[in-house]
Amino acid sequence: MHAFRQTTFLRRILSLVVLATMLMPGFALAQDRILTAGDTIRLEIENRPELEQLLTLDDAGRVDLPQVGEVTLAGLSVADAETTLHRRLRIFDPELDTVRVTLTDSHPLTIQVQGAVVAPGPYPFDGSPGVWDLIQLAGGVLDTADLSVARVVREENGIARILPMDLSSLVAGGRIPEFSFMDGDVLVIPLTESGTAQVIASSGVQVFGAVAEPSVVPMTTPRPLLDVLMLAGSPLAQAELQKIWLVHPINGRFDSRLIDLSLFMEKGNPLGNPLIFPGDALQISFREDNWFRRNGPLLLGTMTATATLWLAYDRVSN
Repeated sequence: MHAFRQTTFLRRILSLVVLATMLMPGFALAQDRILTAGDTIRLEIENRPELEQLLTLDDAGRVDLPQVGEVTLAGLSVADAETTLHRRLRIFDPELDTVRVTLTDSHPLTIQVQGAVVAPGPYPFDGSPGVWDLIQLAGGVLDTADLSVARVVREENGIARILPMDLSSLVAGGRIPEFSFMDGDVLVIPLTESGTAQVIASSGVQVFGAVAEPSVVPMTTPRPLLDVLMLAGSPLAQAELQKIWLVHPINGRFDSRLIDLSLFMEKGNPLGNPLIFPGDALQISFREDNWFRRNGPLLLGTMTATATLWLAYDRVSN
């Protein structure tokens, strides 16, 4: 009888253990989950909130990291993907701390706020936020903000689209404009002229040349070149991506060097997308047309007119 009770007790304990295992959040199981195309993961880096992002594996099972290029994750467990991304990101920044990767079934929006706000950076949302909600999360605007020329930078089919937004009503207590944000949007709050002068001296990057919005991009931490160009409205179609000049102050003097962004865009080489620091200046060169591009239309028009006159003369003669 005693043995029977003991056996029954052990069976109940075993059942409870199995049940608890089934109901417990399966962290270990989640880390063992094999990634496939279409999965979405959240990448978080300790002490680097500006690098937090959602990444979706494409049809080839790869994710595209602006800092290091494409990384194949399909076929890896979540834990192995964490290790792989950590190694790749340490090439970009050897001092990066713990990298955490989690698999997510939801697809929240991630919207960045940049410029004259207290706490610029990316902010996740379950749905499209209101403009006021977004600015509140960023700590509010600075006294040097020029709300009348705010803008949203949105990438569509690889091309940056600039959406102007007048937020001056925020100061007057008027009606706040309604706007439907999309994943990846960047809300840029520019500075007034006086604020721009202060930022140039402390924490801004001057961007001029073949970009949609030549301006001073407010920055307090280093950011990849491509991120800075997107905040300036992205390069124009006439931009020469192989000729981007970077001027960087070093110990009271200035160092100038040429950057080839196409190395990163076409081959994923991180050398083409270096970190840009506050106080730097960027000039994006315009593409120089060759002789044929400049004179081709005139030459072609002349040849066409000559051929037309010759045909007309030939018909009259015959």
